[in-house]
Amino acid sequence: MAISHERRRALRLGLGVAAAGATFANPPTAAWAAAWGEPSLAPSGATALRDLMQRLERAPRRRDFETVPMILNAPDQWDSEALNEVLAYKPVTKQVWDNTDIGGPWLNLMRNVLNTQVWGFGHPDFLIASATRGTAHLALYDAAIWDKYQIGKLRSFCPCCSASASRSACSRASSASAAAS
Repeated sequence: MAISHERRRALRLGLGVAAAGATFANPPTAAWAAAWGEPSLAPSGATALRDLMQRLERAPRRRDFETVPMILNAPDQWDSEALNEVLAYKPVTKQVWDNTDIGGPWLNLMRNVLNTQVWGFGHPDFLIASATRGTAHLALYDAAIWDKYQIGKLRSFCPCCSASASRSACSRASSASAAAS
């Protein structure tokens, strides 16, 4: 059995979950580059994925929205060029997840699927995407936004089921305390 060290390299870099189109802010040191080569989020052999990443880098982005309607109904209201590139992706090994709950295990599940497809089944061009909405969209904001708008104080979530703290108690916690007494 051939052992691939690509995953270990990604873990050493602390990449976690690979995201198409991501770029590195700082170039690697000369010693690192000599030892490992140029860093990449795509595994070796992922030619279609690398092509998609390049097309996504070139696709225009619009972030100057003053307001947006509740229902988007025209391509100029979102990044339609980038979305069209993702939708036109040719390899058949791809998945889209519908993630709605910030307290759910979706990020770990997506990472496990990604690792299984790429490293277990040998699909280096596997593409995974998330249609993130509901409370899960809060996970897409960085720490500066969480701090600025104090998102953590707006709503507390039960660690076992993500129930709102405004409820008297979540069903699992209630049943556990009843069973203990």
